[in-house]
Amino acid sequence: MLSAFSVEHCPPSRWNTVRHQHGIVSAIAWNTHQGMKAFLLAAMPVVLMDGTAPDLNHWLRIEPAIVAAVECRQALPLHVLEGIAPNAPGSWSLTPARSFTVFGLPVTRIELFIDPDGELGASYTAVIEKRSLEQVRKQLKLASQRGRIGQLSADQPSAEVQVTCTVAATEQG
Repeated sequence: MLSAFSVEHCPPSRWNTVRHQHGIVSAIAWNTHQGMKAFLLAAMPVVLMDGTAPDLNHWLRIEPAIVAAVECRQALPLHVLEGIAPNAPGSWSLTPARSFTVFGLPVTRIELFIDPDGELGASYTAVIEKRSLEQVRKQLKLASQRGRIGQLSADQPSAEVQVTCTVAATEQG
């Protein structure tokens, strides 16, 4: 995070900001106050239009439960998402605070739906990065189907390939 010192001595017009693909912003500032040069590089997760970026510590706490849900191994309890504002009732779009995988596939975003009334069940979706639908389906075939809590599928509704675990209301628990 940018400190008050760096902001005070380096006007925003001197910052160069670059947005990277995972919602990470790098801010670079040079401070020439009193002939000294200071270099500041801050990598900060930011809230994006298409998702919330939990801070790294929060993400590290919830990541195992999210991976288990997307891989259809375990239902995601609502309490795991405490402190993360939903996009709509029962719906979250999360940008991971670090790179991670499900089924060995790199994930760029997670989309979650958990019916607050418990009638519609849940769906846990991982948007897969830099893989074709064929590659994703092949990887899912390699994963065992035993012990799944719901229906696992892969599709490509737009330019993005998605892996989704859909859980019926009676299986959600």
